[in-house]
Amino acid sequence: MIKSPKVYFIDPNITRFLCEYYDENPLKLTKKAGAIFESLVSLHLTVLCEMMVPKVQIFYWRTISWKEVDFVLEYGTKLIAIEVKFSDTVNYRDAGGIRAFVEEYSRNSCGNYLLFR
Repeated sequence: MIKSPKVYFIDPNITRFLCEYYDENPLKLTKKAGAIFESLVSLHLTVLCEMMVPKVQIFYWRTISWKEVDFVLEYGTKLIAIEVKFSDTVNYRDAGGIRAFVEEYSRNSCGNYLLFR
């Protein structure tokens, strides 16, 4: 597995403020809403993983063909894939990264999730 780092702002509200979205209604209509929501999920996952014993490692996973999973939690030998979408609906294509991940790491995978707003 190629484990890649991904950069997130620590506080999604500061990110929203720096992008000059002072009200949530205009933000919902932009493409940045998904990235800010993903930062919020990252913040919560980081806190959760720091509290677990043994500590859980968080990675971003992407293949050469650009299939990706937003978060891969490595807990011992088990892997949990989490894909985050900021959408009212989810379709089959949205889980493409998770499907590719499961095909490659099915014996180590213990849970796969698609989170959406």
